[in-house]
Amino acid sequence: MRCRRCGRKLTIRYTGAKHDIPRSSCWRGLLDNGEPRCIAFGGLRVDDAIEEALPQVVEPGAIAAATEAEAQAADVEARIAAHDATAPGPSSLAVLDATRLAGNLRSIWAGPTTDARLKKRIVRGVIHEVVADIDDGASEIVLLIHWIGCAHTELRLPKRRRGHRNSTAPEIIVAVRHLALIASDDLIAGILNRSGLLTGHGNRWTRERVTPCARITGSRCSDRPLTASSRGST
Repeated sequence: MRCRRCGRKLTIRYTGAKHDIPRSSCWRGLLDNGEPRCIAFGGLRVDDAIEEALPQVVEPGAIAAATEAEAQAADVEARIAAHDATAPGPSSLAVLDATRLAGNLRSIWAGPTTDARLKKRIVRGVIHEVVADIDDGASEIVLLIHWIGCAHTELRLPKRRRGHRNSTAPEIIVAVRHLALIASDDLIAGILNRSGLLTGHGNRWTRERVTPCARITGSRCSDRPLTASSRGST
């Protein structure tokens, strides 16, 4: 992820009680040259937005269109390399793997056995880089995703204001607490996501976001992990 204002790569650090809440910042200018810090924003909402955009780009129709465009643009190179056409090249294998991935991405991504390492490999295989900025007037995080194959997607996400809090819908909290009696937090997160339900901050559910709703009494639930004082006897 790169800063649109200065071109430097953003630094990711982790906050929260368990140090598992990502936050992206452009610190290099400040650390190296004493320049003002460019931008900073929370990473959970950004991760969720990119995750939502991923299946729309890596789907059979999009892969076929990108493959056709690449074939037309590379016609000259293909003629130059005609003598080597009998041997299967890496590009044909890449297209085959991408097509296979496109047909199964949603099931792979939401599968209970899919861990974060595999998801990172998938993301790094289809995204060249993400250029980030802050629209201060609109209070939005602006992301320009450069996908492999020269496609681009712009996303605009509302920036959480300091002191601003949202609460998850009470009916979702009740459902989470009932599910917590028979299911793990990871499984509950999967059920909520497949049902299209979001947290109070508009994010997808993860184990860290389910835990406070499943364990804390009261009517409020945030996206933040539990602190040592709020976990109680559980």
